[in-house]
Amino acid sequence: MGWSDGATVGLLVALRRPDFVHCLVYIGQQLNPEALRPQARAMTARETMPSERLPPMLKDLYGAVSPDGPGHWDVVVEKLWRRYRTEPNILLGELAAVTAPTLVVLAEHDFPTPEHGEAMQQALPDARLEVVPGASHGLPMEQPGRSSPVWSSGSSGIPPDGSAPARRRCARRALDLSVCRAQTNHVALAQ
Repeated sequence: MGWSDGATVGLLVALRRPDFVHCLVYIGQQLNPEALRPQARAMTARETMPSERLPPMLKDLYGAVSPDGPGHWDVVVEKLWRRYRTEPNILLGELAAVTAPTLVVLAEHDFPTPEHGEAMQQALPDARLEVVPGASHGLPMEQPGRSSPVWSSGSSGIPPDGSAPARRRCARRALDLSVCRAQTNHVALAQ
């Protein structure tokens, strides 16, 4: 299960090491910059990340766990912004190689367009698309109670009863943790 950059990590693992991925929950991420809504694409033309786009709590959360301390936050944001302007850059045709059942989750007001979500669903061999009404890119933080049933409701490969052992097994197999540690991402693993 991955959200935002973590969704990209999960997808890349599914493409490169399908033996590690039993099922994939891909939340709130586009495959490439062309899939962004026009206002988000226009924002990426800016040289620096608009500070109002980041929830202030992210800096505090980063500072609490970073060995470099909270003062390093601006360095991370600058590096991420350079990457966000050009990546991810995955072609829709590449999704045909994903062997894991996949749930694509987008928020109604997310960065990727709903049409992109539909194109992903069609390109993936075994996929379902869920669009969560009234939510933004911060869906898992904004509406955790409303959004978590979406990915435990019996979608392709996701246990219909939401049973914790099956979810844990799926989450452990879905991500190569060495890849996750090498990336700054928002991976949310089921407990």
